[in-house]
Amino acid sequence: MKQYQSTTILSIVMLSIAIILSGNVFAQKPQKPAAATVYEIGKTGPAGGIVFHISDGGGSRVRGHHGLETAPADLGDAPWGCLTVSDIPGAAGYKVGTGAQNTADILADCTEPGTAAELAANYELNGYSDWFLPSVQELKLMRENLYIWSRSDSGFGFHDSFYWSSTEGSDVLFSIYIYNQDQNRDPTQKDIPQRVRAIRAF
Repeated sequence: MKQYQSTTILSIVMLSIAIILSGNVFAQKPQKPAAATVYEIGKTGPAGGIVFHISDGGGSRVRGHHGLETAPADLGDAPWGCLTVSDIPGAAGYKVGTGAQNTADILADCTEPGTAAELAANYELNGYSDWFLPSVQELKLMRENLYIWSRSDSGFGFHDSFYWSSTEGSDVLFSIYIYNQDQNRDPTQKDIPQRVRAIRAF
């Protein structure tokens, strides 16, 4: 009887050691993380806008996980605003990635209601409210990567008109004529309404 008990105890001890050494056989295996969504230029972005730039790989890719999307339609016409203010501090960002800061700087120093920057910043789509007025280079990318498709009736809704950017240099404003990419550099145009299209980064 004692020999049977000793054998049983030994078996239990050996089983316990085996379980400990195995790293808990009852634990769930870790789940693989879900694959990140891949977005494509000309397709729907995470907020429901239209992807026009992929920043992965230095901005040379058509598909990726991060980039810029534009609102699916124009927000209407609005002036750039603050005609009597010659230079908004900080709103001189020209490159891709500077539109959001430009917009914040415009709103901080131009309290005039109904400006292009305010229209873009107040835009909301599918619960996303982090939209802004594009810098001049962001606006150019929108034209270059979506304009051709728009002219082929893809529904991107661009108009044969000027679109405001958020970029302001010293006594210079930038807007892009979406159909031929001319630049309007006349500072007296601040009070003239032009088309507004908001964008956001993802």
